Amino acid sequence: EFDRLLLTDSPSPQLMSYKLGDFYLFILTFRHILFTQSPVIPLCFLIHDRKFQSSHDELFKMCCKFSPTLIKTTKPIVTDEEQVIVNTIKSHLLSAPHLRCWNHVFRDARRWLSSHGADSQEIAIYISDMKSLFHIPIATDYTVSLNNMACK
Repeated sequence: EFDRLLLTDSPSPQLMSYKLGDFYLFILTFRHILFTQSPVIPLCFLIHDRKFQSSHDELFKMCCKFSPTLIKTTKPIVTDEEQVIVNTIKSHLLSAPHLRCWNHVFRDARRWLSSHGADSQEIAIYISDMKSLFHIPIATDYTVSLNNMACK
C-alpha cells in the first residue's frame, strides 16, 4: 500500500525520531491520502539504545526491500536533522529531498534568540515572522516580505 502511494502525487512521507527513556524510537510514517482526513500511518519502527547508522541502515534496507519504489522516490523526507538519519537517507533514498522539521527549526530559533538576549515578546515576533515567511510560495514575494520584516 505504501509503495503504491509513493507513485501518486500524495503528500510526502515523514520521518521522525523521538527519545523514550533510555531508548530512542525512530518511526517512519506516511500520509494515507485514500482516506478523507489523510491520516499519518506508521510504516515501521526502530527502537535502539545508541545512535548508530548501522541500525538505521538495516531498517532502511528492509523498508526498501518491501517497498522498492521507496529507493527512487522523489517525495521529501522530513527529519530533525539527526546526522545518522540524514546519512542513512542519503545512502538509501537516492532521489528523496531532505527537509528539516519546522518544529525543530522553531525550537532552535527560540533557543538561539534567547541565548542572544531576546526577551519572550521579541522571540514571539521573530517566530511569527518566520512562520509567515515559510508559507510564502513565490521567491520574489518572500524577498519583499523578508525585507519589510527586516525594516521593522
